[in-house]
This record gives sequence, structure tokens and C-alpha cells, in this order.
Amino acid sequence: MLIIYLSPVAQDQWDYVISSDGVNVNHFSQAPANRLPAGHGEVVAVLPWQMLSWHRVQLPPGTGSRKTAVLHSLLEDSLLQDPQDTLIVTAPGSASLLRQGGSTLAAVCNKSWLRQTLAPLQQAGLQIHRLLPEFTPVPAGDTARLFLLNNNGWPEAVLCDAASVWLLPSPLVPALQAAGELQVLAEPAAVSHSKRWSAQPPGIQTTAQRLLLATQSGWDMAQDEWAQNRRLRGWRRLQKAARTLWFAPSWRSARRGLLALVMVQLLGLNVWAWQEESQWAQRQQTLVQQFRQSFPAVTMVIDPVLQMRREVQTLRQQAGQLDHSDLESMLQALAANWPEGATPEILDYQRGELRLSGLADTSHTQLVAQDWSAFNYQWQMQGRVAVLRSGTKP
Repeated sequence: MLIIYLSPVAQDQWDYVISSDGVNVNHFSQAPANRLPAGHGEVVAVLPWQMLSWHRVQLPPGTGSRKTAVLHSLLEDSLLQDPQDTLIVTAPGSASLLRQGGSTLAAVCNKSWLRQTLAPLQQAGLQIHRLLPEFTPVPAGDTARLFLLNNNGWPEAVLCDAASVWLLPSPLVPALQAAGELQVLAEPAAVSHSKRWSAQPPGIQTTAQRLLLATQSGWDMAQDEWAQNRRLRGWRRLQKAARTLWFAPSWRSARRGLLALVMVQLLGLNVWAWQEESQWAQRQQTLVQQFRQSFPAVTMVIDPVLQMRREVQTLRQQAGQLDHSDLESMLQALAANWPEGATPEILDYQRGELRLSGLADTSHTQLVAQDWSAFNYQWQMQGRVAVLRSGTKP
């Protein structure tokens, strides 16, 4: 994943973060737009918190496809510019409110600024998949977050609560100290100033970590003229879910359990294969021993079953006994099942196979109905030629 920070002021260098799993920072640096590294999967841009405003709106029932017009009407008096010149995005999960109506948050961004800022990236051939706010209001009931930033040597505090994202002046210290639960995250250069806003000890959060945290938000400002098609959105959701399942700390126990299950299955398969191989080798050894006991004159044993069959056949021929593959045996089997009046035109015999040409269809039907397996034969039809073959079907 390539994360690009969109600075609120024009600049030649772009802050960017590379993360292979969406959880850890692999690399953080700056580069011109045409030298930003490609080939790291999804490309997301983080919108600075200064360029967004947050508003709570009450959607009427049945808003549906009139969403844009309704939002423009609701926010007309709250915005300092024409609503047509702004990008307005409602909170994630607000689709049901478009039908039923209800209260939701809306994020507003200036379209002209967004076009100008993204233009160098587009000229460099980068396709932005998601536009993410740097900070977002926390879900109702969650702990508010206070971010302490270093703005060119000047400390500033940004509070994210359920209502909005606020820039705080330092005189609000008593209000924050009495606010109850509060998560304080500070850049390393702003840690020494944390007591100006909160008495709680801050956690250290670098700029790269803050940008990576923004990618975990459900907000996506890539809508209207910046919207991606449904297929790409579905693919990105699938990628995000896969990264979450594979790398997120909250799924660590599930991953370990799955890994243990796979290892047990592999171990079981290997044990089963070893047992099967051992039993097969034992059976082969038994057959070899039986063959050598029965035919001690044969010194080399490769296929004991096939060699035993050949040796038995040789003994029967030497003793003058008929084999089921001999012509006499095959004619005897035919005579026992031969239909009355059937007369073949041609008989062709090869070892273990007797071919009969010129049989009538009725005769062939009667012969097919016979149980040839009792004689250790097969009866088949190849075109107009009937074939009696030694051996049964496996």
C-alpha cells in the first residue's frame, strides 16, 4: 500500500508511507510526484484535517437518488461557499438513512482545491483508489482522541470526538482534564507540550503512524468525479479484509488457531501416507516371498503378480492343460452360449482374443445378454465385428 499525504499548501515534495500489510510502516520519506514509488498495491491519499469540515445533517425519509440535492439544501446556510463547489460525503453505513431518514455526519471538502492538489499525481500516472480524511470523528460512545502535532515548530492540538474534529487553543486545559476518558497521541516533537492541553501522559505517534492509522477509517472521500467503479471498490474491500485477517493484531489468535489446524492436518496426512506406504511395502514383500517359495528358479522378482501369472500359464502349457485364453477354451465358451442359427462369416483368433465378423444384429443382442464374466471373458462390439476377449473388466 502506498499512502500519500496531500499537504494543505502547494509543495514540490510529497510525504508518503509504504506498508505491505496495512498495519506496520515499512518506509516513510518524501519525493516529487513523478518519483513516488509505484508497484506497492493500493494507492491512497490522505486529506489534511484543515481542508475538511464536519456537519451533522438530518436526512428526510426517501432521500435516495436525491442525496446530492438534499445535502446541498441542508448545508447551504452552513457553508461559506456554494455547495455546488464542494464534495459532500456522508458517514459510512448511512445508506439505510437514505431510505428511512435520520441524523448522520457529513464531511465537506473544496472541489477546486482537491482537483489542483491531485493534478500532479494524476500527471505522474498515479491512480488514487481512496481519499481518506487525516482525522475523523470517533463513533458515538468511543473514547475521544487528542492528537498533538508539531506544525513547523509550533505545537497544536486536534480533538476528535463524536461531533466533529476540532482545533483546540491551550486555554481549554480545564475542560479537557474534566472530560473523562481521553486518548492522547503526540508526535515526538510535541510530547513536551502535552501538559498544555491534557494532564494524561501521551502515547508516541509518528507522522507515518498517523497516516497509516487514517487508512483504517471507514470514510472514503473518493466519490462523485473521483469515484471508482463498483468492481474496483469490491476488489479493494476484499484486499482490505484479507490484510485485516492476515496481519491485524485482533485476529492473531484466529491465525494461530488456523495455523495449528493446518499443521495438525498436514501431520495427520503424512502419518496416514506413511502407514499406507508401510502396508503396501509389507504386502509387496509378502507377495515376493510367496513367489520365491513357489518358483525358486526365478532369481529376479520385479512384478510378482504378473510373473506368477506367467509362470502358472507356462506350467499349464507344459502339462497340456487348456488356458482360458486358448482358442479351444474360447470356442467351448461360445458353444455354451451360442444362439441357434447364428453363423459368423469370418473367425480371426489371436492370443486371448477371438474376432467374429458377419453376425446378425439379433445374434449379437443375444450374445451380449450372456454373462461372460463367469467364463472370465468380455464380449464387445467394434463396428460390425464382435470380439470375445480373455479377462474381465476391472
